[in-house]
Amino acid sequence: PGAFHRVRHEARRAFVPTLQPESADSVAKGRLGCYAPPASWAAQTLESHEVCAVLRRLTGADALAPSDFPVEIRRYPLGASMGWHRDEGLYAEPQIECVFTLDNSSDSETQWETADGAIVSRWMPPNSLLVVKAEGPQHRVTPVTRGDRVMAKFVMTTSPYKLASWYDNLDAYRPAAEDATGGSSSSSR
Repeated sequence: PGAFHRVRHEARRAFVPTLQPESADSVAKGRLGCYAPPASWAAQTLESHEVCAVLRRLTGADALAPSDFPVEIRRYPLGASMGWHRDEGLYAEPQIECVFTLDNSSDSETQWETADGAIVSRWMPPNSLLVVKAEGPQHRVTPVTRGDRVMAKFVMTTSPYKLASWYDNLDAYRPAAEDATGGSSSSSR
């Protein structure tokens, strides 16, 4: 609990006031975000050996390690959503994407499709973790019609070999003027 409160406090104080709109080609609409510096408490905690060990046990992936993709702080304000998609692979072996909810006063839910085609829907409380394998199940975030939702997203991988999509996805928070002048390829972030 102490680590959660420190990460949430840092996000509220240092990151949330500086969040930027995502690039126009993002599957998320109205979402704000930024990259947490590697020396931040959020990045150090979420990419720690302790967190990695827990994720190894949960996923059964003994070679799982923190990736070199930056930790993101994301906010879904009123009206924001993310359409149905599969996370794009960033590494030679599909990465594990981890969404750690910091604050959630919203009515928004995360939905995903199971192997048999059923749709599961969950409201994610603060201090909860959703783990999704890239190129895995389709999922989405329903529109926020009240409140807002703040999370930290971090990536674990079993492969050090980056795909071109790793570089493309670093464009998530480029200025809107660049979008209009021809930024890079689309993103499933």
